[in-house]
Amino acid sequence: MSLKSPPTALVTGASRGLGRALALTLAGAGTRVIAMARPSAELRETEARVQQLQPSSYALGCDLSDSGAIDRACAEILSRSPALDALVHNAAIIGPVVPTQRLSPGGFAEVIQVNLCAVHALTLGLLPALEGPRWSRVTLVSSGAATTAFGSWSAYCASKAALEMWGRCAAQDLAAQKVSVLSVSPGVIDTQMQQTLRAADPSDFPSHDRFVSYHDEGKLMDARVVSERLAPLCMRHPKNLSGQKMILWSQECGDLVEKLLV
Repeated sequence: MSLKSPPTALVTGASRGLGRALALTLAGAGTRVIAMARPSAELRETEARVQQLQPSSYALGCDLSDSGAIDRACAEILSRSPALDALVHNAAIIGPVVPTQRLSPGGFAEVIQVNLCAVHALTLGLLPALEGPRWSRVTLVSSGAATTAFGSWSAYCASKAALEMWGRCAAQDLAAQKVSVLSVSPGVIDTQMQQTLRAADPSDFPSHDRFVSYHDEGKLMDARVVSERLAPLCMRHPKNLSGQKMILWSQECGDLVEKLLV
């Protein structure tokens, strides 16, 4: 009698911050995690830690700004993991924090590539592993920046707004393949991105004081705490929520997570 294999989830941006925390939370719950990020010592550390929790987990280096690297990563994943239960698009870059008139076309394009185009390419490339007789989940880690404009943050805001609309459209298109798509806004988390914003030139970033105050007043959330609430949604969000957006710390989301954990 064979043992049931664990569910498999791919988490992008898993070398640090929320991505690493989520990978560890999922592995600790028995999920086989594929931790994806640009090749680095941090990614190797993530791999070692998830394998302690779920030995069949592994890391895969992939630079999401490189379309060829995405294609190669998809081919390797399909060869090693023919079925995916969850795909979590967490990876994102902030890009240069400068006014729009000083943001180069190349700088803008890189943010859109990593935060949006790579999401489409990775989902499309892994569709053979996502579609099947059982429902699989795609989770988009969004941001309040999808609906709130920030000066000197045009590329990031645009990428997150477009990401949410992509999710709404993809939810309709992928329903026939039994793939649901959910956007989640996780709140303001203590990550390297926040450090980048605090290090920005205040004369270039009108909201600089606001983001400094998040840190100084202890308002940044611990990525581990966020991951514990996010993980059940990534693995088991109800398919009737496909195409919708959830605010992670809303009462509605909290009630749903409690039900999923029962």
